[in-house]
Amino acid sequence: MGRIQWTSVVEQARRIVESYGGDVTLRQVYYRLVTAGILPNVPTAYRHLSSRLAQARREDRFPDL
Repeated sequence: MGRIQWTSVVEQARRIVESYGGDVTLRQVYYRLVTAGILPNVPTAYRHLSSRLAQARREDRFPDL
């Protein structure tokens, strides 16, 4: 799969959240990214995604989940 480009992943995750137009969970976003082949389905990818999205939310660069 290669090295994960987290800036791009966060942007794609933002688009996923906005497409729901309502409540969405981190797990839903994660599995959408996995099925799209953007992230591997491993626990470390889930934890990193959680950390990156939490940081982006603190910086007002990402919508609430």
